[in-house]
Amino acid sequence: MTDARTGSAPTDLALPPYVVGIRNEVERGCSRLRRHLLHSRSGLVATIHSESVRVVTQYTKRGRPAPAALARYGRMVAEWRNAADVQRTKAQELVDEGNQLLACYWDAAWRRGRHRTAADAEPQLDELRPAGWLPGTMALDPAWHRIDDWLDSDSWYAERGRDETGPAVVQALAILRTQQPGAVAGQRA
Repeated sequence: MTDARTGSAPTDLALPPYVVGIRNEVERGCSRLRRHLLHSRSGLVATIHSESVRVVTQYTKRGRPAPAALARYGRMVAEWRNAADVQRTKAQELVDEGNQLLACYWDAAWRRGRHRTAADAEPQLDELRPAGWLPGTMALDPAWHRIDDWLDSDSWYAERGRDETGPAVVQALAILRTQQPGAVAGQRA
């Protein structure tokens, strides 16, 4: 605790078991949310995959835009994104709750360390834990901010070498981005 005054914090390997347990529980909770999303929306994901082939075929192979087909595809993708946003919010809540538990734990540990140093006549710690000193904090996995990547199941199985153009889902999402009203080719919506 006295090292905390200089800003040093324990590494992940030196974290107390309680902190490691909180972190593991949050990671498991976020994994459950992702699994639930993929399982509960598996029919939608399969439909997005099949419609991706249709959109790519129409736009790249035949060269004939099909706004109605693209609009239906956009609706499916929007439904996927909305469902994923709900789960991402829940995952962020888990991370925030875990960080709150860690803050309470470190505040208690700080007070306990302060009382020990006072009894041992060592240099006393400050009254309150330094605001920036919170070892073991968690952040939401960045994959939650790229949920369209979860639709590209080919990348999970390393099947990228089959086709230089990439999976139909990736191509269809690119077409959707570039065909939206007001979007310029190559611009992300």
